[in-house]
Amino acid sequence: MAFLQLLLEGSGYYMDTLLKWVREVMDFLWEAGVRCVIEIEGEEIPRIWLCGRLVYEGLPDSEGELLEALLSAARRCAETAQAGSLSLREREHRSADQQPQRRYCRETVNKPDRGV
Repeated sequence: MAFLQLLLEGSGYYMDTLLKWVREVMDFLWEAGVRCVIEIEGEEIPRIWLCGRLVYEGLPDSEGELLEALLSAARRCAETAQAGSLSLREREHRSADQQPQRRYCRETVNKPDRGV
């Protein structure tokens, strides 16, 4: 399984809501391979990126819709990365001590000023 970074770009109320929803569905995202959430200060309307692809622009109607969009995008990422990864049988036989530690990586990145 590829380990994915979720990038959230936005600000204000919409971003606060989006972050709350991500925390609520993080267990499901973890199972899909998301290991890090990075926040970038941006426009008020949020944008959600996974695997370098824009997954969603705006605020989904609910955390369920957010989860569906992210899980679908994570499956596409996994299919794309499958060629270079371990086979399913090899992954199943990995010992528990080789599995990654469960940690929520959250990093806030401020968007650089463009003009000075």
